Amino acid sequence: MRKKYIVFIFFFFSLVIGFTKCKNNISKHKIIGLKEVELEIQNEVEMLRKQIFFNFLYRHQSFRKVLKEDGATYSGRCKICLSFYFDPNLKSISDKWFLKVYSNEMSDKNYYIMKSLDFMMSEDLNNYLDSVKAEITKDPQAWFIGI
Repeated sequence: MRKKYIVFIFFFFSLVIGFTKCKNNISKHKIIGLKEVELEIQNEVEMLRKQIFFNFLYRHQSFRKVLKEDGATYSGRCKICLSFYFDPNLKSISDKWFLKVYSNEMSDKNYYIMKSLDFMMSEDLNNYLDSVKAEITKDPQAWFIGI
């Protein structure tokens, strides 16, 4: 009878230890999975920033031919770019920056690249992209992230 108790106790502790190891492995995978998803979201948001820059630069007539020949576009590799392409909030921010006058008293040139870079790094665009990131983070799988 004493052997039965020893076998039972051994079996019970084996189950507890096995369950604990299994549970720890699952949480490690969830943590690794979450970090990978966060990284993928960050990469998507940065690709969106670059696509917005190209779209903004494309609005300047002088750069259309160059951008078409270059083929500089991220929308084919970016899972979220097309979803935000027609966003009225983005259009409003872009229009505000597009109407800004960048010039120099010494020259009649427009500083399209400087304006485009300033727009790309602006607080307005950063806030917009933060809201995009927050929206995607709510349900990454709806955006085919982490799948």
